[in-house]
Amino acid sequence: MKEGKANSPSPLRGGLGRGWIGFSAVKPFFDPLRNARQSAVARKLRQNLSPVEQKIWLRLRANALGVKFRRQQPILNYITDFCCMELKLVIEIDGDTHAISPQKDRARDLSLSQAGYKVLRYTNSQAVNELDDVVEDIYRHVQRLLSDPLPNPPRKGEGIS
Repeated sequence: MKEGKANSPSPLRGGLGRGWIGFSAVKPFFDPLRNARQSAVARKLRQNLSPVEQKIWLRLRANALGVKFRRQQPILNYITDFCCMELKLVIEIDGDTHAISPQKDRARDLSLSQAGYKVLRYTNSQAVNELDDVVEDIYRHVQRLLSDPLPNPPRKGEGIS
């Protein structure tokens, strides 16, 4: 070992790797405890969908729009109402609590869009009174996202073989 350098075993062999100085002020990308808590909350929310969410779910489930949607899906630090992971499409049904803090919704939308997700928001009253229109709007977005070319198409010879 060279003088002045600490022995730094590979993280693949149980070591901490280079640069480890203890706990960091930066949050790790994947926090297993937070992820477990989020999953438990999402599971409970899936078991207790609101009546409005149940109506939407009946129209989205089982590939009804040609793609798979998940309900109460954890993404980043949020639990989304509905999400198509394939298209990175998030659908939010805003109840009465969303009117209290629209700035939280804007921050959430910004975080999700920076992670590559398209967020569609509908109010409870839209989902109840205009259900067919809401589902049609979701379907139009799904079709548009399915027909869009890849944002960064592979160069010639690098595509799927």
